[in-house]
Amino acid sequence: MKTDIIVQKAKTVINDLGLIFRIEYLKEYKNINQKERYTENYLRKYILSLAEDQPQMNYQFIEKVLKQINLLLL
Repeated sequence: MKTDIIVQKAKTVINDLGLIFRIEYLKEYKNINQKERYTENYLRKYILSLAEDQPQMNYQFIEKVLKQINLLLL
């Protein structure tokens, strides 16, 4: 069940920010429409802002969501 929450959060972040792919050497994320780049730190803060309860506000949960975003964008 927790994996489903992680995947759901990752898809939400991708859709909200319009991410298209990850630039490996810069470790940045690019927006589809605005050609805007988001840093990894910005994504962590954004995931934290989407947290619905206390278990989603910890470092490990945010890292798992970020890892899932990377997998979905490959």
